[in-house]
Amino acid sequence: MLNITFHIRETTKNKSRYAFHLITWFIGLFIFPGGVAAQSLQPFIQQENEKPEFAKRKLRYHAEGNDFVIINGKEKYNRALYGTHDGFRIQAGDLPEFALYMPGTGGDMKLGIMASNGTKWFNDFDSITARYRPGMMLYRLKDKLTGNAIIHLQLLSMHGQDGMLLKVSWRHSEKPVQLILAYGGAGGIHPPRNGDIGADPPSVFYLTAAHAQGNKFKLYENYFDWSFKDRKEIITLNGIMPPASKLHIGNAGQLQSPKQACQSTKNNVYPLMVCKIELSAGHPLFFCIKRKDSSVITYNQLPDLFKAAKKYRKQLTGRVQIHTPDSFINAIGGAISIAADAIWESPVYMHGAQAWRMPLNGWRGPYVADDLGWHDRAKAYFTAYNKSQLTAPDTVIVAPDPKENLARQTEKIGSGIYNSGYIGRLPDGNIKLNHYDMNLVYIDAMLRHFLWTGDTSFLRSCWPVLQRHLAWERRNFDADNNGLFDA
Repeated sequence: MLNITFHIRETTKNKSRYAFHLITWFIGLFIFPGGVAAQSLQPFIQQENEKPEFAKRKLRYHAEGNDFVIINGKEKYNRALYGTHDGFRIQAGDLPEFALYMPGTGGDMKLGIMASNGTKWFNDFDSITARYRPGMMLYRLKDKLTGNAIIHLQLLSMHGQDGMLLKVSWRHSEKPVQLILAYGGAGGIHPPRNGDIGADPPSVFYLTAAHAQGNKFKLYENYFDWSFKDRKEIITLNGIMPPASKLHIGNAGQLQSPKQACQSTKNNVYPLMVCKIELSAGHPLFFCIKRKDSSVITYNQLPDLFKAAKKYRKQLTGRVQIHTPDSFINAIGGAISIAADAIWESPVYMHGAQAWRMPLNGWRGPYVADDLGWHDRAKAYFTAYNKSQLTAPDTVIVAPDPKENLARQTEKIGSGIYNSGYIGRLPDGNIKLNHYDMNLVYIDAMLRHFLWTGDTSFLRSCWPVLQRHLAWERRNFDADNNGLFDA
C-alpha cells in the first residue's frame, strides 16, 4: 500500500518545477510502479514537508456541541455575522471588538471597563473565551481588575434590518465597575475583496482618527445618529444605548485605554462616540447600532428584537443536524446553514458571501437551495437566470481576443461561445457576457432541482432552456459531431 503525503505552495517561481515533478511522479506511479521516478521523488517530497510553512500547527479552535470555541485567541474580525441578504454583516472574531460592513466600512465598536483599581479594553482581558454559535458570537471575559466577576457578551445581527444587537451581562460582581463603549471610525472604505480577512488586512476596520475623519454626529440622551460618506452617498446609522448611559463626543485619536477615551474632549474632525454606564449584576444591558430608516426603535424594544434575532438564527441552524461520534463533524450542520443563507440575495445566489459577492449563474451556490430545503429559492434562481439565455445567433464565429493574448474569445454576442443557448452572468434578462463557461454547472444544478422536487410543471417551462443549452454544447464543443466534446 502506497501512502504519500506532500504539500506544495504554488508560486510563480516554482510552479513549473513542481509541475515537472508531479508529472514525473504520476508517470512513475501509474506507468512504472516501483520504478526509478517514484523513488527519485521521495527526497523531494521529504524536503518539501520539512519546510517551516508545513510544520505542525496548533489546533486553535475546538468544537463543543454546535459551537466553535477558542480561548485567548488573537484574531480580529475573522468571524462574520451575516444580516439581511444584502451584503451587510458584522465583523466579530476571537477578540470582542466589532465592526460593521454596510457594504463599505461602517465603524468599529470597542468595549472596556473603568474600575477603582484600573482600566482596560476587553481585548486585553486575562481570559477571553470566544464561542461561535453559528449565527452569533458569545464571549466570557475575566480579568484581575474585576476579581471573581464574569462579563458575558452575546452578539447578533438584527433580523430584517441592517444592524447589530449586543447583550452585556455581569455576574459575581464585587465592586462597582463602569462599562465603556467607544464607537466611530466609519470610513466608508470598500476594500478590493469586500473586507474578506486574509485577502484584505484587518486594519481597514480599525477605529482610527483617519477613518473617523469626516464622520458627523448628533446625540439625543441615550441615542445617537452617525453619518459618513460612502462613495457617492451619505449613510446614517442610529445607535440605541441603555437609558442610564452617559454619551459624549470624544477624540478618535485617544484610544489607548477606556479611561483616555472617556476623558477625551470633543473633536469635530476626528469624532468618537463614547458611552459610559454602570454595570449591575442581574441586569443585562442591550445596545444596538443599525442603519437609520423610517422605523423608530426604543431601548425597551431591544430585548424583544434580540429574542427575534435568536429565534431566526435557531430556525436557520436547525435545518441541518448531524450526530456522529466526531464533535467537529457534528458542529458543521449549523455553520453550513448560516453560510448557505449568507450567499442568498433574492432572486439569486451570490458567488461568495464576502469576497466575490456578485452574481454568477453557474457557480456552486444554487446547489445549497435544494440541499437545505429552500426549493422556492432554487425556483426563483432558475426562473431569473433563464431570462438571461441568448436565443440567437445559432452560429459560431471563433474570435480570439488580442487584448487577452488570444487566450479568450472576444466578449461580444455572436463571437466565440456567445451564441444561442449561452447564459449570461446577471439575472432577469440583463445580458452581460463573461469569460467563464457557466452553462454546464447551471444546467446540472437545474436538473438536480427537478430530481429533488419532481416539479414537472416547472420542468416544462424550462424545457426550451434545456434544448437551447444542449444545442449550444454541441455547436461550440462538438463541431465535428463525433460525440467527443472538446474541453
